[in-house]
Amino acid sequence: MNNRLFQLQYFAPAVQLLFFFCFFFVANLLQLGLNQALSINAATGSSLQVLGMMSINQLLGFLLPALVFVWLLPQPPATFFHFRKIEKTSDLLTLPLLALGTLLLVLGLAEMIRKLPLGQIADELQAQRKNLESSALQMHSVAEVLLRIIVMALLPAVCEELFFRGILQRMFHSFFKKPLPAILATALVFALFHASWYNYLPITIAGFILGFTYFYTGNIWYNIILHFLVNGTQILIAFFQDDTAAESSFPLTFATGFVISGLFLCFAALKQLRKGKQISGLNWSMPYRQPGQN
Repeated sequence: MNNRLFQLQYFAPAVQLLFFFCFFFVANLLQLGLNQALSINAATGSSLQVLGMMSINQLLGFLLPALVFVWLLPQPPATFFHFRKIEKTSDLLTLPLLALGTLLLVLGLAEMIRKLPLGQIADELQAQRKNLESSALQMHSVAEVLLRIIVMALLPAVCEELFFRGILQRMFHSFFKKPLPAILATALVFALFHASWYNYLPITIAGFILGFTYFYTGNIWYNIILHFLVNGTQILIAFFQDDTAAESSFPLTFATGFVISGLFLCFAALKQLRKGKQISGLNWSMPYRQPGQN
């Protein structure tokens, strides 16, 4: 593997970032081409077609460029992404608490921001997002719920975490040399990809929590599980919620309570996850070796 003529580890981080965005651009052209070839349209397609489009977007838009980049470094994906064994069983109990805290925080903030007039463009983006979600979340059986959990919870948990935390956060660490600005920058980009001004701050906060989870644990499995739990819970809520309740809002006092409770749970859960972790020896920047260096 290390005998390859072309190795990205011999390029400076800025050039590595340029290559990564090139991979991302090409992969997304393939994704758009495949969607067009299959005549998949998010606005007019059926629920299954929308799910198919979402699957293609995740696999080609996020997973493919991430794997190509690591393959060309070259490094074993398990080593590069920090796929490590979860040694503490108690962490598996802490992650649902962190997921609950994240969800409360996101829902509370989203409800607060939804009451603000952000303009016509923000409203149009939000309407498009709601139409897409409504189409994808048409569920009438357990099998349909499981399908959506795979497509809308499991796939994003794997593909987006490898892309954003596994690569982009480490890219930013190469430039900033400190974890906090790298985590913040990644969270801002993560939220941008979700195309919603009303949800931008809540998703940024969720990305911030995911970034700290990765840094505190040094294990991408924690991120995948946390991301899966947050998305999967929202799918289950949508399944058990009737259409009238889905369109209703809750009082500002409830939203405030959600935010405060979410902050408390997230802080306590992250503090618990951080206990006993030996992550100081991990290299959070991109591998870089000057040409000729052994």
